[in-house]
Amino acid sequence: MYFQCWVEVTKQNRYRDKWLTDETYFRAIKAQFPSLGSLNFNRGSMNRAISLCGGQQLDDFSESNRSGMFRRKAKGVDPFGNPKRYIWGYYVTTPGQVVERPPEGGKKCFLSLLQDNSINERYSVARGVSEVVDLTSEIEKQSTAKRKMEARLLAQDEKKRQKHGPISSKLVVLTYWDSPEAKKLFLGNVNDSRRVEDVLEQRIERLKQVNHTFDGWRELVEKNDKDNLCSSYDAFMIRQRCSILCVAYRYALEEMNSSRWVEDCCMKALVVCSELGLDAAATTPRAVSGWNILLRANRERFPFPNPKILKKSPLPELLEYFPEEITAPWHGYCIENLADLTVEMARNHLIASLIPSAVVETRSSISNDSDETEQHQAGSSSSTNTIRDCLLQDYLEHSISISTTWRWLRRLGFTYDARKKSFFVDGHERPNVVFKRNEFCTLYLTKLEPRAHRWIQVTAELVEEWKRDKVIPEDINQGDNKLYSYVSNENINMVEFHVDDFEFLHEHAATMGLGSYGGTTSVRKPLDVKPLMIFGQDESVYSQFLFGNRQWVGPQGQRALLPKTDGLGLMISAFQSRETGFGLVISQLQMDEINQTRQGKTYVDIDAAMAIHGQAAKKDLKQSPFVVYFELGSNNEGYWTYNHMAIQFEDCVDCLRVVYPHFDFAFLFDHSQGHAKKLVNGLDAYAMNRGYGGVQPRMRESVIKAEDGYLGMYERTLNVGDTQSFVFQPGDAGPFWMSEEERELNRHDRILPPPPGVPKKKNKTISELKADLTPLNVLNPARKQYKLTELQELASANNIDIKKEVTREKRGWDGQPKGLLQVLWERGWIDDGKLDKYTMDPSTDADGEIIEGAEEWSFRILMASCLDFAQELTALQHVGSELGVSVIITPKFHCELAGEGIEYSWGVSKSLYRRKPLISKKGKEAFKALVAECTSRDVLQTTTVRKLSRRARAYISAYFSLYECNKNNNQEAPALTLSLIERHVKEFKTHKAALDFDAGFVNAVVRSYHQAALQ
Repeated sequence: MYFQCWVEVTKQNRYRDKWLTDETYFRAIKAQFPSLGSLNFNRGSMNRAISLCGGQQLDDFSESNRSGMFRRKAKGVDPFGNPKRYIWGYYVTTPGQVVERPPEGGKKCFLSLLQDNSINERYSVARGVSEVVDLTSEIEKQSTAKRKMEARLLAQDEKKRQKHGPISSKLVVLTYWDSPEAKKLFLGNVNDSRRVEDVLEQRIERLKQVNHTFDGWRELVEKNDKDNLCSSYDAFMIRQRCSILCVAYRYALEEMNSSRWVEDCCMKALVVCSELGLDAAATTPRAVSGWNILLRANRERFPFPNPKILKKSPLPELLEYFPEEITAPWHGYCIENLADLTVEMARNHLIASLIPSAVVETRSSISNDSDETEQHQAGSSSSTNTIRDCLLQDYLEHSISISTTWRWLRRLGFTYDARKKSFFVDGHERPNVVFKRNEFCTLYLTKLEPRAHRWIQVTAELVEEWKRDKVIPEDINQGDNKLYSYVSNENINMVEFHVDDFEFLHEHAATMGLGSYGGTTSVRKPLDVKPLMIFGQDESVYSQFLFGNRQWVGPQGQRALLPKTDGLGLMISAFQSRETGFGLVISQLQMDEINQTRQGKTYVDIDAAMAIHGQAAKKDLKQSPFVVYFELGSNNEGYWTYNHMAIQFEDCVDCLRVVYPHFDFAFLFDHSQGHAKKLVNGLDAYAMNRGYGGVQPRMRESVIKAEDGYLGMYERTLNVGDTQSFVFQPGDAGPFWMSEEERELNRHDRILPPPPGVPKKKNKTISELKADLTPLNVLNPARKQYKLTELQELASANNIDIKKEVTREKRGWDGQPKGLLQVLWERGWIDDGKLDKYTMDPSTDADGEIIEGAEEWSFRILMASCLDFAQELTALQHVGSELGVSVIITPKFHCELAGEGIEYSWGVSKSLYRRKPLISKKGKEAFKALVAECTSRDVLQTTTVRKLSRRARAYISAYFSLYECNKNNNQEAPALTLSLIERHVKEFKTHKAALDFDAGFVNAVVRSYHQAALQ
């Protein structure tokens, strides 16, 4: 009846062809049918009647909806000023016409299309009608006649069905239980063929059985708890849950035609059961409603009460049902933002980004699969889609709390722990880093090591003896374990081993007389090249009061009183190699010869020498420069910079040229800021701006040496052999994106006119105030420094304005650095018809991954890919090139590969230092002496350094092996994980000190040192 009243109202033109709220229609019906007031007619009953009789077609905005009636729902404030609520909007037009679907959510939803205000006198809908006609009686008569006609049709169909079998008949929805909403709520699928009332009656009977027998609750639990894993408390909660839900279902069957499920039925069930003492399982009606969802989604059974007993930590429903749409992106977002992640950040990203996007994707999927769903009405796929849609809608309407977010993050494996300085997830597996890692591992193992003293050659007969003694595996020379075999000049079958292949080979090399260098060079080394020494360098800071993370506590809780600060800081910059050990011992005779060769020579990096020594000429060395101790702090020697590193590096090379003249040298530096510093005027794509001017370097000119690697495919101004300047010269045409008038206008610096209104002012600087006050002789000549506030007070006392007007200056392009856009355009890398597509860095998706093809539109990637930029040396590499040695920068985020195992050396030394008593660390001189003791060659012996270097090489070999395997098999590399390198090839995803990432290995070395000291 309410639906037919609504249809009568919509026949008037003023209520057609526009979006109107449910409040407008409700008031219109009340005005036109006043007798409805005696039937407790309200807006909610009107909306339910429209939903019941109109069906799902009201939400269909496609051509299949021929009714001319449409609806939408959104949360907001209606034009009548009611409190914020969920508003139903309706659009009625001529049957057969299609209406455009309003956008979902935000300010552009259907609420922005409402035209309720266009209807004057909202309370009287009889405008233009002689009188307000009461059609209630007539409508009731029509409804009675219609129900009788439908009853006769049903009786006729039943007779035909008995005679001829099932036939289709056009059924008309008479009650709430025949509506799609009832099936969606209680069955989970609007296309389910079962009758809702029958299903609820069956559920009620099953729920009653819980209290009929001692073990009746088992019938309502997955797997019937056949392994007796449920506790007595679990059984108690299941019984209470079933009793409350049973009452709620009974109320639903009796009152759902005029009541609401959660607010009325579930609430009444809670009240009634609470009076009976059944109040332990739930305190809110929404919890009872959730049990209904669990039953319908789990084949009429509740999930196991304690899934952790089954060794599976359950995820919340939302994360279980949306692993790809929500769980994985949310996990990735949290990992990417671990440095500053908060619970609030994680919650906001989930409710503001991931859930809305999942709603759009899910509804699109349901729409695309609608035909298949119709064919399989009771299928699990359509049921799952319905559950997913309900979950999303519920979480859209009721956002999770901060505490729930905390629990969900814990379920995903995140823990909230103390912030540690050297433990953070970083870019270990970024594509560019992996490329550099593969490049470094290949260079190290195939080019550098064959020239180094790391090999031994033994007879094939001895190898067979080792096999018989089970010193080496029997299959050592089979399959993928092939050794390098050859025939010597004496016609003897020989086999070559790397000394790291087996632990005993280091000792065997010593017995062969190769102990001084730890081995010999490979027989595969080219005869015309010198042997090679590989040195690793790194810096480490020792804090005076450095202790272990744990301490002993007395029986009464007594703790030792420790210093409140870390105390003094001492930095050590050191070189180590397998041949020389930690540092390099230089005799006085050798030092005299070294100083003699240095006389009259200057450092390669003159600026660095001037900054450190105050002169470019080299001074005599007093001691070995391979281990340098540096007191940190502004009151001491300052802070270690590239300048210190460049000077120490050149001093070391001078020493090696004298001590080992028959060797070549390669130096490994990690990718720190000082080591990777560019030359002052060097080419650096990542230091350039997009446009001209601003804070960017003035780089040296570059010659275009070839077409490939220098010039692009688009229109360009440069050709092979041309020299490109990265600064606009006076004769240049200017930025290509400007018109002729704009280029001339912006060629030189100019002062812009002040904006209208009161001119802006800013405080004068200290130097400006001093310049104004000096002629007045009010400043104390003996005083060098003044605070700004003091000068402002003096200026105010002498009637000098402490502010000045702000002038707006526009810098011209003439004489300014060109920037990336201009430089790339001159080389032909810019499509000037698509300038809006270019970005500074490659575009990424929601997971932070670079979108396929995005590198082609990145200014920095395009510029860095040019050969002159890619082959540009760092400042340290430039010094090495001038000195005739190789400088290799190891990959970022890979401290396990750096410095010939020097990270492990720091770990061994610091572990020993931590164990020293507090009394030995007090006082500056005692602190320095103890650090020197812990970093001495007595602790870091050459044999120990070789063992540590072997550990680093194991990682290099593992990465190289994986790279070669995937390259040969044309397969994508699997993800790596950290573990023992001997067991499997791993991915190393955390950047830590060696003491952290391999504490067991380091501590084993320290224990062996202690045992040797006790003997």
